[in-house]
Amino acid sequence: CHAHFWLGLCCPQCLLAQVMVRLDLNMVGDPRPAAAARTPNGAFTTMTILTFVVVIARTIPQLFGFISILFVIYLLIATLGVRQYIRRRYAIPEQNCKGCEDFCCTCCCIKCIIC
Repeated sequence: CHAHFWLGLCCPQCLLAQVMVRLDLNMVGDPRPAAAARTPNGAFTTMTILTFVVVIARTIPQLFGFISILFVIYLLIATLGVRQYIRRRYAIPEQNCKGCEDFCCTCCCIKCIIC
């Protein structure tokens, strides 16, 4: 099996961050300005830190639900941004659910979208 499959299955947020770094996207999936291309991309670092915050929050039940919801919302926004960027970059047309296909696919199967 390919490493991307296992990374997408076990830690999709790390795979998403890797894709964001390779495409030189910011934290929400938008292209970074040319001047920022010389600076390190914080997508992978931020995604890793957020993952550890969620893991640590599991020990505090009062915070876990709130932090998990925020993390899932951020993951959906970042994945949607990356998917829309790739669709625009390679001129890939929507086939179903015109206008909201990216959103529907991201919400239904985020691991499939990232892989």
